Amino acid sequence: EQWFGDFARMNPSSRCVLEKDNQNRFVKCAIVFGPALEILKVAGLDVVAVDACHTKHIIAKGMQLHVVTGRNGAGRNVQIAISLQESETVESYTWLSEQLKSSGFGAIIKRSAQDSNKLLVMHDGFKGTDKFLKNEDNVHHAFCVKHLEGSCRSALRKMKKTNPAVNVGFHLNQMLAVTSATTEQDLNAALVNLNRSNPHVAEYIKEKDPKMWS
Repeated sequence: EQWFGDFARMNPSSRCVLEKDNQNRFVKCAIVFGPALEILKVAGLDVVAVDACHTKHIIAKGMQLHVVTGRNGAGRNVQIAISLQESETVESYTWLSEQLKSSGFGAIIKRSAQDSNKLLVMHDGFKGTDKFLKNEDNVHHAFCVKHLEGSCRSALRKMKKTNPAVNVGFHLNQMLAVTSATTEQDLNAALVNLNRSNPHVAEYIKEKDPKMWS
C-alpha cells in the first residue's frame, strides 16, 4: 500500500485506484499510465489487447493480473494499464473499463473514429474479455489468431480421444494466411491449402465470423 501511494504521488498524471474491504483488507487495484495515454493519443495505432494471468507474487498469490496493451506508430507495445483482481470475470473487465474511461481513454477511441476507423480490441474471448469496453461506440472486438490456434488445437485433441484417426497437426502460418487474406481470391486459396493439410481446422475457422479474426 505504501508503494502504491508513493507511485501515485510521483506519477500524478496516472490514475491509481486501490480498493479495500470494511476490514481494511486489499480487494483490487488498478493503474492507468497517463504518459502511455498521451503517447497513444497522438502516435498510437488503432489497436489494443487485453488479457489476464495468474500471479505468484507472495503478496497477491492466486490473484489475476489484468493487462491492457496498445501499440505506437513504431510498432512497439505500450503498456496502458494493469490491474490486480481476485478473478478474471465480466465484472473484473467491466471495472477495468471504468478505470480507463475515467482516465480519458475515450480520447483514443474518438481519435480512431476521426480517422474513420474503429478501435480494435484483441482478446481470447474467454472469461469476460469480450465485455471489455463493450458498450463503447467505435470499438470492434476480435479474437487473437494465436488464441484461435490454441482453442482449435484443444478441440482437435478432444476429438482425437474418441477418434484416433483425427489429424491434430497444422502450422500456425496456414491459419494466419487465412485470417490475413485481403482478397477473396487469397482467402479461398489459403482455405484450400489449409483444408488439404487439415480439413478439421479449415472447418473450424470457417465457422468463425471473419469479422472476429484479427
